[in-house]
Amino acid sequence: MNSSFLLNKIYYRQNMYVQNAQLCDAKEEKILLPVTILTGIATIAGFLVSSPIAETHPKILSAFSTVPRQVERISRSLQSAFPPSRPPPLRSAPCRTPFLHTPVLTLPPFVHNTLQVLSILAMRLTAYRNRMKYGYKAELFRTAAGDYRLMSTQVH
Repeated sequence: MNSSFLLNKIYYRQNMYVQNAQLCDAKEEKILLPVTILTGIATIAGFLVSSPIAETHPKILSAFSTVPRQVERISRSLQSAFPPSRPPPLRSAPCRTPFLHTPVLTLPPFVHNTLQVLSILAMRLTAYRNRMKYGYKAELFRTAAGDYRLMSTQVH
């Protein structure tokens, strides 16, 4: 009777640690997927709008015009909270490389604001994920469940 009671306690603890590991894995996945999507969209969009493709295909820029007004409001409040630093003064040195004289594409402000907001959201979610360490906690719970499994085979 005593070993049966002990086995029930061990199985209870083992099950508790397995469930906690699954919970931590689920929380990690809930954060990892949006981070991956936001980073991917911001990276691809940043490349597309900074390349000559955006000049020849105006549909790329028009895709960014469908962004809601809230993104512009958030980005304006972020810009007012963190004003950009002034760039260093330009030097007037002649450039002899012909391919460096390509025209710079001037983009509407909503494109830059959208990319900034996407990047900031991805950065904040990544910082939250790194701070919470759900993957590390899940591994600790799995290790504890494995230890209880070994303990149950010794008692059994």
